[in-house]
Amino acid sequence: MDKIKRLAAKLIAPIATRFRSGWRNASRPKRLLIIIGVLVLGSFIIFLSAALTLSRAELSLLVLRREFSRAAAACHEKCRAARAERENLIADALKSDSASPGGSSRLTFQIKTHILDEAANPDFRKELVKILRLAYGPEGAPEYLLAYLDRSAANSDLKAAILEYFQPQGSPTAAADYYFSLLSGEVDLALKKEVILSLSNLDDKPANFTLSQLAIIKNLVLTPTTDRRLRASLVMLLADYYPLFKSQTASVLKNVYQAKDLNDRISQAMAADVLNHQSEAGKLALPEISAQEWNDYYNN
Repeated sequence: MDKIKRLAAKLIAPIATRFRSGWRNASRPKRLLIIIGVLVLGSFIIFLSAALTLSRAELSLLVLRREFSRAAAACHEKCRAARAERENLIADALKSDSASPGGSSRLTFQIKTHILDEAANPDFRKELVKILRLAYGPEGAPEYLLAYLDRSAANSDLKAAILEYFQPQGSPTAAADYYFSLLSGEVDLALKKEVILSLSNLDDKPANFTLSQLAIIKNLVLTPTTDRRLRASLVMLLADYYPLFKSQTASVLKNVYQAKDLNDRISQAMAADVLNHQSEAGKLALPEISAQEWNDYYNN
């Protein structure tokens, strides 16, 4: 650092001498040009100083942001390996930072700013959420991420990413309670499907699953206006409830299987499949489903 300072002093000294001499002898237009030149040089020096003080993690963040800013940029095996290395470096820097998750370090502030910027690349924002998970673990979500989940006008894809990588903290049933509040609310289909996946991935299901939740699922699956893909996902979730509440879950599944007004043979087939695998009673016949119905289910 001392060598850099001495080199800078050697470079600046003759420039300063020339500047004083030129300023005294310059006309007004020339003085204006000198002022502009000084401003440009000053800006360059400030930029250079900032670049020299960036940490490796901050530089990696800049590279990552640039990668995602390229329109439809493909990332193949070599690219993914380099990206994973950069993301691990950023996560390690966050872990070693003395600031707590969501704290005031420069890197933490930059990541927070990018995630909350609604104009930023959505895939970049989701990637940053993944990095936070690498750094803090599934129960270490920064407060601003949890606050973002409560925003009514927030990006549903980003909410889904937060739910994918983090679990709400609090009581043993805090995660399940929060997920069901979203499932019962007016949120996007993509977010509701992510909620169902998060519920299915909960580790301690006996501590998290309740009969009141089963009542919510029953209401959703038997409502004719419920989206078919959402109903099918809920029927698959019922397989996780079956070992805990056998008779109640079987009743809901039978209601789905026998419902005439749903016009949803895929969900009815899934209900029959769960019952056939879980129950010792006679096997239920699976409804016939056309290739077009399956195609619509998987591609819509």
